[in-house]
Amino acid sequence: MTRRTDELAAVVGSLAGTISHEAFPKGDLAELRRLRPESPPPAFWRLLAAKIPRDMCADDQAERAWAVVMQGMAIMAPAAHAPGTLLGRALAGLGDTAESRLWKLLNSRGEVLEDQVRLMARFLASKERRMDWFSLARLLLARDEERREEVCRALARSFFFTDTRHETETPE
Repeated sequence: MTRRTDELAAVVGSLAGTISHEAFPKGDLAELRRLRPESPPPAFWRLLAAKIPRDMCADDQAERAWAVVMQGMAIMAPAAHAPGTLLGRALAGLGDTAESRLWKLLNSRGEVLEDQVRLMARFLASKERRMDWFSLARLLLARDEERREEVCRALARSFFFTDTRHETETPE
């Protein structure tokens, strides 16, 4: 892992720990669950300022990505994050519906991708599955098609190759 990747993983873990913690205000959790990325609530801004380094949220695109990540974590809270359990691994064994949802997510862009992430969070929460939000954060924050494709391939691998040789993501 690169230093930047390590830093992103640490930020995602810290953010998930805060949102999933039993002491996290219920009103803030409700705000995050209802969040609209185009006009995020105060709970979003407080978390953004407290948990996300300024260089990771320096523009509107990055702020929207973090809003979707926070909303997904809130939807799945208190079981929002499982470090090392890639999305594909969390979906494995849930049948054709899970595979279809994964492909829709991997082939989406923009607001459709944001919707797919929310739907995925709801689906996993309904199945009482947890995942590592690191990969979805990377996907939402990807600035170029090459990086996006790299993340998508890792997510696809994590779904189809569920043995121990493929448990962890190969970032950057």
